[in-house]
Amino acid sequence: MKKDYSQSAEKLVIALGGKSNVTRMFHCMTRLRFYVKNRKLVNEADIKKLPEISGVNWYQDQFQVIAGNEVNELYDALAQKGLPTDEGSAAPVSNANKSIGSRIVDSITGCMTPMIPALTAAGMIKVVLTLLTTFHLVSDTSSTYQVINFIGDAAFYFMPFLIAANAAKVFNVNQSLALIIAGV
Repeated sequence: MKKDYSQSAEKLVIALGGKSNVTRMFHCMTRLRFYVKNRKLVNEADIKKLPEISGVNWYQDQFQVIAGNEVNELYDALAQKGLPTDEGSAAPVSNANKSIGSRIVDSITGCMTPMIPALTAAGMIKVVLTLLTTFHLVSDTSSTYQVINFIGDAAFYFMPFLIAANAAKVFNVNQSLALIIAGV
């Protein structure tokens, strides 16, 4: 039976200071990340009481809620409650109080971090292919080798497009245009 996250999402919205206090919401593998207008409206104690939440953290202007394996379900429930998601037309995040170095690192991290799973998978496929050829289970001239090699190289072949799509999100520009420019 699938767990219902709507009540926890509603409590989380209230503890964040309401929908109007959240300017942008996104997530990584284990954390929900929020940019809020007024951090004084965020009730950290109420958020920590939620059963799905194992902790909270502030990183500069970003409020992070540690949700572990339930992050995707909570994110979907919060999006249904109307919080501005990373894909939506969220208000731009102010970089006024960040140093230039911090903004550069944040931009590079924002462009590269979402690609880590694809690059990891590609690397693991290449490792398997190397082991198969080392132990002479597959010949490097066979069609099996060529297909597995192509699958392993796919993430690297399409890396400019992956970077362009992620950069479009980071810099809040049209993703289609960024992909077209990457293809040129």
